[in-house]
Amino acid sequence: MSFESLLAKAESSLSNPKLNSIYDGELQLEQIGVSIPPKVRALEMRWNVPRLAVDVLAEALNIDGFEGASVDDEVLRRLRLAWSGLHMDALAQQAHTEALVQGEAFLVVGPSDNAHGVMTTVHSRDGVAVEQTWDGQIEEAVVTFQSKNDNWSDVVRAVHYMPGGIDVYQQSSGLWGLIDSFEWVGRVPVIPLRNVSRVGDRHGRSDMDLVIDYGNAGSRTFTLLQLATEMLSLPQKYILGGDRERMRREDGTKISLDDLKLGSLLLTPSADSKVGQLPGADLNQITLVIKSLAQQVSAMTGIPPQALGLESANPASAEAMRVAKDRLISRGEKKQAIFSSAWEEWAKVVCSFWGVDLEGAGLSPVWRDIASPSASAKAQALLQAHAQGVVSARTARDGLQLTPEQAQRENAREDASYAVGARGVVIDSVADGGVAEPEGRAGNDAVEDA
Repeated sequence: MSFESLLAKAESSLSNPKLNSIYDGELQLEQIGVSIPPKVRALEMRWNVPRLAVDVLAEALNIDGFEGASVDDEVLRRLRLAWSGLHMDALAQQAHTEALVQGEAFLVVGPSDNAHGVMTTVHSRDGVAVEQTWDGQIEEAVVTFQSKNDNWSDVVRAVHYMPGGIDVYQQSSGLWGLIDSFEWVGRVPVIPLRNVSRVGDRHGRSDMDLVIDYGNAGSRTFTLLQLATEMLSLPQKYILGGDRERMRREDGTKISLDDLKLGSLLLTPSADSKVGQLPGADLNQITLVIKSLAQQVSAMTGIPPQALGLESANPASAEAMRVAKDRLISRGEKKQAIFSSAWEEWAKVVCSFWGVDLEGAGLSPVWRDIASPSASAKAQALLQAHAQGVVSARTARDGLQLTPEQAQRENAREDASYAVGARGVVIDSVADGGVAEPEGRAGNDAVEDA
């Protein structure tokens, strides 16, 4: 496909602005004026459960590295270092969030003069066009973006990725001119991250579609609650047989309607006047509607009811809370399976920049357990597994995200403890994985020499 054709597609490729507005909580309610007066727009509240549905999943999608039985350990180590050095945790969060909101995001890998030799940027649909084969493989792409020239002036550039090379164009006076070109033999370094759940979702689908209607209904209900609180919640006062023009404050000045509303002390014009009040409106019915909507959102998304503000008289037990998260965990594991192929492709593209060909290698990302997505929860699980003898101390340390210096120091300490046993004798590993103690004086001499 020609550069001009792909460029035309890229320039017309746009994210859905409505979805962005919904996620940012900026989209105003429609049909204001049907049951809510237009003036109440000032009290409008947004119940942004669409954003919550996205953020809860995005926060649980964390990659701790890569694994592959046929991949050299040094390559895996280098990938882990690159992931940390390139701040990919933050970029992956951006990519996952964009894919969950818009249905599609793009990872673009390019050369760099940093310590890892590569860099990664995350792009939305805006300004990106790809040409793919019938099985979804990217064979050509154009990415447009804002950049700076040598004079630090704003310019618009476009990069054309082809099977045999990469061309860089710059726009000047409405025309595109080639400013750089170099050969590239390998994978096209543009990777789509698509939130696909059905066969026909070639460009992904927003996860917010599940709860947009519930969010709008909740927003209208919260707005009505604001209105009712403002106008009906306070007791309404009344005076029978009184003339407001003759009513006075304690200091003798005339009262106003605001005084009547706010409950100032009144002096009635005659002893026959009767003062009373009507009870304020019961707002519990409105809050029940909100609870009902929250229950529906919980059922649709798997978000625990507690996270939606649903509290009961009896706090949920730890087991009940775990069961409530099962649906969310299942949804998160599904997203991991959907996004895994994109991150596998990212790792292979990065390795191709290093001159390492992993075509056909069984490489896959290592996802953090969704049931314990935080670093502290993961550390607790690893320590418990080590205490029960399920994993070794070194395996536990590998998952604790120690610095390389800390890991090296602890591994050296462990090696020393294996070399010298608790009774002060040398312990040597044997072929079958067990240990053997040297017998006699020779073993003791070895210890003394050590």
